[in-house]
Amino acid sequence: MDAQAYRREAESLLKQDRGEEAVALLTKAIDEWPSSEELVSTRAYAFALAGDHRAAIEDLNTALSLAPIPEPCLLFDRGRYHHLSGQLKEAESDFKRLIAIELDAGDTYYSDMARFFLAAVLLDQGSATEASTVLQQVPRDMRTYHGQFGLMTFTTLETRAGRMKSAG
Repeated sequence: MDAQAYRREAESLLKQDRGEEAVALLTKAIDEWPSSEELVSTRAYAFALAGDHRAAIEDLNTALSLAPIPEPCLLFDRGRYHHLSGQLKEAESDFKRLIAIELDAGDTYYSDMARFFLAAVLLDQGSATEASTVLQQVPRDMRTYHGQFGLMTFTTLETRAGRMKSAG
């Protein structure tokens, strides 16, 4: 099998939530094509699906180093995996960097999502006032997320910030 065949089979496995098996195939593909940002970032997703966020972060670091310019989706995913791993400062840094990049480029999809997640990270760090400020910049259509974090809503984050501010 060649690298593309491994990739296709791995993508099929990912659709079935079979992350560990996909990692094995993607590793074979990367052995053949180590400079492929796409293969490395896909393996990062497979690692995350398998619950290995640290390996996912390592692959995203590699993918970002292979990219000619930082891909917003890679920074976004790395920020989420840092958050899931409890690496809050790193998550904060990725989300803030992403917001700055997208403001310069004029595309705001990932930066809008990054604001939402940045608010959650700031709350986890105990920064309720800053989190509230960031939340006010989240567009109405980006105020609910369901995924690896479970259900996360603007209202839940806003309520949490309010409680922290009144307790502090």
